[in-house]
Amino acid sequence: MLRAHLQLVWYKVDVHLILSLLCCQTLAMSHLRKLPTELLIQIFAASDTVFDAIHLSATNHFLATVWLKHSNSIIQSILEPSTPAYKEAVAQAFLETHLKSSTNGPLLLRHCLPILLRNIDLCASACLAYSTHYKGSASLPISYYFLRRVGLGYFHYQLRDDLYLELRAMSRTALESPCSFVCWLVEHATWAEQVRQGVSEEWQRYEADILGEWETTWDYAEYVLVGAMDDIKQGTNNLVIMVEGYDPFDNDVFFEHIVDPKIML
Repeated sequence: MLRAHLQLVWYKVDVHLILSLLCCQTLAMSHLRKLPTELLIQIFAASDTVFDAIHLSATNHFLATVWLKHSNSIIQSILEPSTPAYKEAVAQAFLETHLKSSTNGPLLLRHCLPILLRNIDLCASACLAYSTHYKGSASLPISYYFLRRVGLGYFHYQLRDDLYLELRAMSRTALESPCSFVCWLVEHATWAEQVRQGVSEEWQRYEADILGEWETTWDYAEYVLVGAMDDIKQGTNNLVIMVEGYDPFDNDVFFEHIVDPKIML
């Protein structure tokens, strides 16, 4: 047990040294191949960023093989300590990647990296702007990823049934944070933050008055979440048609172009 502990300590101390040796190409390949897999993974995980780990994998075929076999644990080791709501971020990245993918093959975490890293940055930006706007009010990153998932119902009809059931099962307390977050983002966030998040397009700054309001996934998320909250407050069940893009108050379609054609028949 003591020997194993000392080996782990040695691994942690010498990881950066081994990285520098690799960069200088002074570590013989024969020696590199003798290192245990656990140490090789730690070498990758010691990278400052995921991009550094990817660059390391490009050093030679052997390290590329290690990366391909163990990329999930390597990415997790690098990102999880500095990523609030890491599990939610990963789940959202998998979902968005799956919906955009044209293949039916299994997805690995490295396949989701572009969306995962983008969402992590967007979440950090939104949470900081929200807490600054409300003078220190806490904004849970979990709410941000939940809002992104709700917004996917804007284009993807197949998600709406589960979305409705999930929202119907949520309590008023559970809905308060995401409702507050999305209402701030759509109605009160700075124009720069709205552009960053995709709530507004840059051309709107000059042409909004001419072209009028336009709809986004964030508008849909706000519409649905506020509807879920109103149902709880008023004891109604309007959410069932609001999720589909209908306006229960005007007996008309609110998001006309996203209504499932099957429902229109």
